[in-house]
Amino acid sequence: MKRPSSAPQNVPTSVKTTFFIPSFPPTSFLPPFNTPFRACRTARRARPASQTARANTRPASMKRDLPVPLAPNVSDVWELDFYSRPVVGLDGKKLWELIITDANANFEHVEAIPNSMVNSRELRKRIQHVIEDAPVKPTLIRFFRSQMFNMINIALSAVDVQIAPSRKTYALYQLLKHRENNVYKNMPGFKQSLSKSASSFTSLDMQLPKPLPDALRCDSFAFGTFPLGQLKHFFAEAHADDYFGDACLIDDHLSDDTLVPGMIIFSRRAKALAAWITGIELAFIRVVLERQQILLECGLNTVYQFARISDDLRDDVRAFQKGKVQAAGIHFLAVQQSQDADEVEGMWLLSDSL
Repeated sequence: MKRPSSAPQNVPTSVKTTFFIPSFPPTSFLPPFNTPFRACRTARRARPASQTARANTRPASMKRDLPVPLAPNVSDVWELDFYSRPVVGLDGKKLWELIITDANANFEHVEAIPNSMVNSRELRKRIQHVIEDAPVKPTLIRFFRSQMFNMINIALSAVDVQIAPSRKTYALYQLLKHRENNVYKNMPGFKQSLSKSASSFTSLDMQLPKPLPDALRCDSFAFGTFPLGQLKHFFAEAHADDYFGDACLIDDHLSDDTLVPGMIIFSRRAKALAAWITGIELAFIRVVLERQQILLECGLNTVYQFARISDDLRDDVRAFQKGKVQAAGIHFLAVQQSQDADEVEGMWLLSDSL
């Protein structure tokens, strides 16, 4: 869909179509509820038998009431945190922990680190030991704390794994919240006054929104909703080689008929655009009505201004915001070539529940 000549050239235009209804019109971006929407087909590699046969490796004693992963296996994408906790030992020093989980929340490692050993060399040794003993070796490790960027980055630089400073650590957030609510407060030496700083999941040096890179610009976009059950079906059935994207964990109290809000990007170069989105570590979409901004929250502290909120889009944006609250922060981003396309090039299930 071409950009109207009267539209500003530095932001995408919105498609004024009301999608916030229980069913979609024939020309909507997704097919009817009773048919699963499809990922665009590309060359498919055979899935290794060892990958499909992996079992949940968490012992029964470690089971927690956490959001439901969309994949039953241990992921090769890990999420790591190394930071002090709101607990003071007999020596008067704060407890430090190395916490690692996989993106599917099926593997976790929690290890206390003596305060005198808080350095990159010791951290590297302990991470390497975890990797050696892990049921699935990581290919990518994400971490979200900008305060610890230098130490973690140095520690991981000697490990044969890709590093991604990112707030896309959904499983780790849930694990940390669980420990804050159920573990630390019951430990000797717990200090409530320290809990706020220790539990901060956001960067301390958030930046002002940056202009959207040219590679991420689209022809137009729209807001819409889709039942959670259908989204779960898509991510469960679609092969990773068929589309760009991934999914966050889902709170198990959300029913399959929960309407998940999202944003649909239309572009004639949809595949290339979806590939670029994969590289920016998109964590969630945020709208700021007061400043008329639609923002993409990426990486540790990068914020891109995706578009301005025009007057005729305000109702859709408010519905998007309301839908996020009702869906516990879950929302999606889809990328496809046009409104008439019945396949998506990119699909991300995101979470803004912090």
